[in-house]
Amino acid sequence: MNTAISGSGFGLVAAVAALVCSPGMASEATTGGGSGTTLMISNNTAQAVPVQITLGSTGDPASNYGISNISQLPAAWNIVPEKSAPTTQGIFILAGNQSVSFNSGSSSFSGNVAFGPKFSGRGCGNSNPGACYPNAINLGEFTLNIAGGAETVDISNVNGANAWLTLNFSGQSSANYWNNGSFTGANPNVTSIANAALTTPVTQAGVYGWQATNCINVVPPVPNPTSSCPAPVDAPAAAQLQSQAQCNIQRGSGAPTGGTVEVVFGGYLPNSAPGIGCIASNMIAPVSGSSAGGTQVTLTGWGFAAVTAVSLQGAVATNVVASNQTLSFTTPACNFCTATAPQPWNSNVVLTLSDGSSYTLPADVAGTNAIAAFTYTSP
Repeated sequence: MNTAISGSGFGLVAAVAALVCSPGMASEATTGGGSGTTLMISNNTAQAVPVQITLGSTGDPASNYGISNISQLPAAWNIVPEKSAPTTQGIFILAGNQSVSFNSGSSSFSGNVAFGPKFSGRGCGNSNPGACYPNAINLGEFTLNIAGGAETVDISNVNGANAWLTLNFSGQSSANYWNNGSFTGANPNVTSIANAALTTPVTQAGVYGWQATNCINVVPPVPNPTSSCPAPVDAPAAAQLQSQAQCNIQRGSGAPTGGTVEVVFGGYLPNSAPGIGCIASNMIAPVSGSSAGGTQVTLTGWGFAAVTAVSLQGAVATNVVASNQTLSFTTPACNFCTATAPQPWNSNVVLTLSDGSSYTLPADVAGTNAIAAFTYTSP
C-alpha cells in the first residue's frame, strides 16, 4: 500500500514497479554484492527521468532495516538528498533507456521508488496551474532481503497515479517463486505486474487501486480527497478495489532470497507529466567566482529546457544555453559586493521560465552546508 505518501510507515508490505526493457536497453548496473535479491530501476523511455527513492528508516525498532540511509546506496547513482529528509529520501536522474541496480546482500532493505522531479506535493492531487503532480504519484514499494524471507513488493495507486509502472521478477527458482496468494486461481510464479490508468479498474493482484486502503475495501481515513488533500484531476468516481485481497506479491517466510525485482518507468500517464517549473537541480559548478563576473557556470539536473533567463541577485547572466538536463550561463558582475557587504558575498540564482514563472535554485545543490547557490569572491 502507499505507505510513504500517507506516512504510515513501511512494514513488510512493499513494492516495486517495472516495464519490460526493450531488447537494446543499456545498463549501468552498480551492485552491492552478496547473494540477496537485487533491486533494479530502469527507464524504458528515450528521455531522462528523475527518480525519487525513499528508504525505510531504523527509527522503528520492529523493522530496523540494514539499508536505511541513502548514503548506503551506490555513489554512482549521484543521489541528491531531499532537504526535509536527507537520510531517507533523495532524487537522481536516470538517462533514457538506462538501468541501475543494487544488491543489499544480507542487509534488509525497504522503501519505494517513484518518478518525478520533486518530493513536495506528490502525496495529493492538485488542480492548480503548473502543479507538478495533478494526479499525485504512484509508487513501486519493496521490502527485500528480510532474514528468513518474507519479501514483499507492490504497486500503489492509492493516492493517485502519474506513471506507467510494471514490476518484473527474474532469476527466481522453484524454491523462491514470487506468488500472489493462496486464493483460487492465484499465480504461484508471478513474473510481471503493472498498473493501468488511474480511472481503470484494478485487475491485477499486486496493484493497490485508488482508495483501496486495505486492498478490497476503503478504510478510513481515506488518503484523499480531504479538506487538506485534494483529489487528483482524474480521480475515479469510485474506489478501484481488487477482487482478491492479495495486493502484494510475496515470498513466504523462510524462502531463500535472490533474483531481481525491477522497477521500470514506462512514461507518464495522461495529464500527469510534470510541467514547466517542475525542476530537479542536483549540481552547480563552480560554486563560486569573481565579483567582476565572467565565470562560466553549469547546472545539471532535469527540467531546464524552459529556462529563458538567469539572474543573480537581480543582475542578469549572459550566454544562457538551456537543455532539459543542463543549463549554462556566464555570471554578471556582482551588484552588491561592497565593503559594506563583507564576504562571503552569497547570491541566489533565479531561473526565469517560458511561462513567466521563476525558480530559485536551492542553496543545498552547491554542497554540504552551503548557504547560497553561488558565492562571489574578490577579483
